[in-house]
Amino acid sequence: MFPEHGKEPETGTPGDESLTGTNGIRFLTAKLANLPATANPAVYLRKTYRTPDGGSASKDWMGQARSEDMTLQFGRTGSKGQQRFYEAKDCRRNNPFHELALRAGQKLREGYHIIPEKSSL
Repeated sequence: MFPEHGKEPETGTPGDESLTGTNGIRFLTAKLANLPATANPAVYLRKTYRTPDGGSASKDWMGQARSEDMTLQFGRTGSKGQQRFYEAKDCRRNNPFHELALRAGQKLREGYHIIPEKSSL
């Protein structure tokens, strides 16, 4: 499901490191607030971390919202990962777009960063 670590640039373009934490949340909120009602936004996030043997690995998280549902995919880069599906009635405020923004914001606070060239906002 996710590309293997090292097969592509870790953050995409220079400066993407700033799209984590508060800066990432501001970027995401601004993009989601200006989407047309027919949009199907997708947010692609990655977190790189050190392994016990001194190497590095990464985890990916992707969320996509539509007016009637939201899909999340997550797992280690290069693995099949897991997928979760949520109907609008199971989302906060019955709003998949709001739910996507909240969940992505939590991941950004946990150290993930937005990969803009893979996200469709």
